[in-house]
Amino acid sequence: MPAITRRAAYRDLEGLLVLYRHLTPDMPRLGDDLAETRWREILAADHVAVFVTEADRVLVATTALITAPNLMRGGTPHGFLENVVTHADHRRRGHGREAVEAGLSEAWARGCERVLLVTGRMHLNPHVADFYESCGFRSGRAGLMVQRPSV
Repeated sequence: MPAITRRAAYRDLEGLLVLYRHLTPDMPRLGDDLAETRWREILAADHVAVFVTEADRVLVATTALITAPNLMRGGTPHGFLENVVTHADHRRRGHGREAVEAGLSEAWARGCERVLLVTGRMHLNPHVADFYESCGFRSGRAGLMVQRPSV
C-alpha cells in the first residue's frame, strides 16, 4: 500500500507522540489529559495545520504549519514549519518530503509569501541541510532563539 499524506486527525495523537520520539527521544512525556487537551487545541486552531504521512497504518512523517497575520509585505501572512519528523526506520524514502510539501502547499494556499523553518539538527547531521535545500529552503537571515528562564 503506498504512503498517503493527509491532514492529521484526532485519532493520530498516539502515533504522533510515538513519531516525535524519533526526533527527540528524551521528550518529556505528557499525561493523557494534557496531551488530549493540547491536541484538541491544535486541531481546532485555524492558524495551525498538522500533516502526517502514513505507510502501512504507521505514521512515518509529519510537519506542522503555523500561519500568523502580518502588517508587512503587503499584509501577507507568515508561515512557519515546525515539528518536521520522519520515523527513523522510514528515512530517505520521500516521506518527510511529502509532509513538508503538504505544509508548503497549504502555506501557499493561505497566501503566505514565505515560510520559515528553524532547525537545530543541521550541525548534527549534514543530510538535514541537503534535505531542506532539496525542499526549496535556502539559508536566509540568521535565526535566533531564547529559552524561557528556569523558574
